[in-house]
Amino acid sequence: TATMYNDQMESKAIQRANISDVPVSALKGYYGHTMGAAGLLETIISMCSIDDGKVLANRGFDEIGVSGKVNISREALTTDKGSFVKMLSGFGGCNGALFISKTHCTQEGIMELECECTPHVVKISADNISVDDELIVTEQKGKAMLTEVYKQKVGDYPKFYKMDALARLAFIASELFIKVAGDGDMEHTSLVLFNRTSSIISDRQHHEEMMSLPSPSVFVYTLPNIMTGEIAIRNGLKGETSLFIIDRKDWSLMEAIARTSFVEPGITRVIYGWVDYKDNPDAELREMIRKG
Repeated sequence: TATMYNDQMESKAIQRANISDVPVSALKGYYGHTMGAAGLLETIISMCSIDDGKVLANRGFDEIGVSGKVNISREALTTDKGSFVKMLSGFGGCNGALFISKTHCTQEGIMELECECTPHVVKISADNISVDDELIVTEQKGKAMLTEVYKQKVGDYPKFYKMDALARLAFIASELFIKVAGDGDMEHTSLVLFNRTSSIISDRQHHEEMMSLPSPSVFVYTLPNIMTGEIAIRNGLKGETSLFIIDRKDWSLMEAIARTSFVEPGITRVIYGWVDYKDNPDAELREMIRKG
C-alpha cells in the first residue's frame, strides 16, 4: 500500500507465513489509488499476469524500507506457477489474504451443471407490476408506485424509506419474487443482478448536491452494491451477491453468468435478473434451481 505502517505489517505477515522467497508484486505504482476497487482490480491483473507467465515489476521501487524479509524486484519475472496470494490490507480497517489458484472449471463444465429455471417471474415497469403475469393493481406510477406496493405487500422493513430509487426497485422486486417462489434455503441462495446504468439515478442527485452541501445518505446509495446488500440483509442470504453492468438485457448472457454461482459449494438456488433505473423503473427477476 506504500504507507509506512501497512508495508511493515505486510512484510512481517509474509515472513511469519514462511513465504519470504515468493516474489512480491505491488501494483499501486502503476495507476495510483483506486479506493474500494483496489482489491478487485489487483486480483484481476494478478490473474492475467499468471496466465501470461509473468510476475509484474514493482514500479518506483528503490530500496527495502521494512524489517520483514520480502522478495521485491524492479524487473518483471517469468514464472510457471499457477497460484498466488493476494493481500488486501488497511482499506477501511478490513484486512484479508486470498490464495488464488487456476482450476480446470471451464465454461463448458459450468453449462453442463444440471439446473432448471422455474416458471416464476416478477416484472416491474414505469406503468405496472406483475407477478407470474398477474398484475398488481396500483394507483401510482414510477417511484411512487414502488412505495404504494411496499405498503400493500411488505410494510415491515422501515429501511425501505431510506433507500434510493434503484434500491427500492430491487427490494420490491425481490420481495414479490420470494413471496411467490418461496423463501427456501436462503443461506444457500445467490443473488445475481444486472443493469446498464449502475446507480446513475443517485449519482445524478449526488452530483447536484455537491454544488451545495452533499447528503451522506445520498452518497451511500451511489454504491450499487448497497442494492444487493439490502436484499441480503433482509433475507439472510449467504451466497454470492453481485451486480454486473452489461450493455443490454441479454437473458442468455445473464443466465450463463448466473450459472457460475453454482460453482460455489452448497449453492442450490440463484435469483437473477435485470434491475435498472435511469429515468423509470425496469426490473425482471427469475430463478434457477440446481438439480441433484
